[in-house]
Parts: sequence; C-alpha cells; structure tokens
Amino acid sequence: MKRILGRLLWVLVIPGLIAGCATMQSRWAATESADTITAYEDFLNKFPEGDLANQARARLKELYEQRDWKEAEAQNTISAYEDFLKRYTLGILADDARLRIEKLDFEQAQAKDTISAYDGFLQRYPQGIFADEARSRREKLYVIRSASEWGAIMYPKSNTNIRAKRSAASKLKGQLKAGRPVKVDFLQGAWYAVFQVTAKQQNEKMALGYVYAPLLIDKSESNFPGSTDYEEKSAKKIRILLKYPKKRRYGFRKSIRRQHLGLFFRSWFIRS
Repeated sequence: MKRILGRLLWVLVIPGLIAGCATMQSRWAATESADTITAYEDFLNKFPEGDLANQARARLKELYEQRDWKEAEAQNTISAYEDFLKRYTLGILADDARLRIEKLDFEQAQAKDTISAYDGFLQRYPQGIFADEARSRREKLYVIRSASEWGAIMYPKSNTNIRAKRSAASKLKGQLKAGRPVKVDFLQGAWYAVFQVTAKQQNEKMALGYVYAPLLIDKSESNFPGSTDYEEKSAKKIRILLKYPKKRRYGFRKSIRRQHLGLFFRSWFIRS
C-alpha cells in the first residue's frame, strides 16, 4: 500500500514540478526580452528564489542605476551627481559621476576666474584631469597681478641654475624650470635677481638668487606650461577622457597622462 501511495505521489508531483520549471523558464525568457525594471520586478515577485532570481536582481540593480543616472544627467548639477554617488558608490557609472562633478566644479572656478577659486579647486582635485589647466590659469593670474606691482615677468629658455651671487662660480641655490614664469629685478652686470611670481616685496634680500639675464626671455615658448599649445594638449586629453568613459576604468587615464608627459619631455630634450 505504501509503495502504491509513493508511486501515486510521484506521478502527481513530478509533472507539477516540470510544469513549474517550464513556466519559470518561459517567464524568464519574456523578462529578458522586455529588459525593463517592471518586468524584472514582476519576475522576482513570482520567483523570488533560485539562480534566475539572482540574475534578475543583478540586472535590476543595473537598470536602477541607469535610470537614476539619466535623472542626474537631466539635472546636471554637482548635488545631483553627489546624490547619485551616495546610492551607487561602486556602480558602473560612479567614475562618470565623479568626472562630471569635477568638470562642473572646474567650470565654476572658470566662471569666477580668480586665484582663490583655482586654489580651492586644486585643493579638492590636486590630481584631477583639469588640474593642469587650473594651475596654468592660476599661474597666469599670478603673473598678471605680479606684473602690475614691480619688476618684470620672464621665462627661462631651459632649466636654469640659480646662483647665490652674480657669478657662475658662486654657490648653486636651486633651479628654474624651463618655461615657468619668474619675477626679475635689480639687473646688474647681466645678472637678474629672481623672485617667485607671487613675491610682493621689492627687496633684493628676499630674492631666490641670481640668474644670468641672457638665459631668460620675456615671453613663454611653445609647449611650456602656460602656453597656448600646452593648454591645447591638456584640453585634447580631457576631450578623449570624456569621449571614452569606459576606457578610464581600464587604465586609459594613466596611458593618456603618460603620453601627455612624453610630449612635454620630448620637446624639452629638443630645446636643451
């Protein structure tokens, strides 16, 4: 009798299981075809357990992120992208959100166009993709402000030694980088006293040291930081990063940065 009941139970249960599995598979195929939030939510309501349920939750998470990303893009504000990052800190679009925040922050600094605005930006993004451009503009503002006070702004043709006295035989105190602006004054015997462009006091005792005047020019050469060509290369790098956001997650940012630095150093060796 027990054997008969067992067989009867087997006959009744197995077809139901098979039918249920077929129903779940067909429903999953329809859900994948629709590929919408509503479809995956409905599937999970009916089949909350199993491998397909886990796949449904993973896809649902991606769709939620895409939906919220579109909302953040529509607002296109720093606060909107920050809210997005709070919900999807490790999401597939998290890097894009961080880049948008940095870009908007930089645009705010550009709108103010003051030294303090760029200082604030660089404190928040010292290694950001807009950092070079921010430093370049801040430096120009320093030059503009400094040139109106005293002395003159000049640029080393190449890396140039700073001497303790007006003599090539005197002690080496440091070095000026090629193309970087420096304030000069107190010209004597073909030697300038050199100062930081931010120097406010016209006091020779405050000088960094002395540089041989013929090694300096009165405007920056091409490809130096602060020049138009340099800024164009920085802008090109930024445009590439914005155009190919997915590649940033596979080391593309580092690759572009290395290429960018390579251009600078090759031009430096040609001039030296």
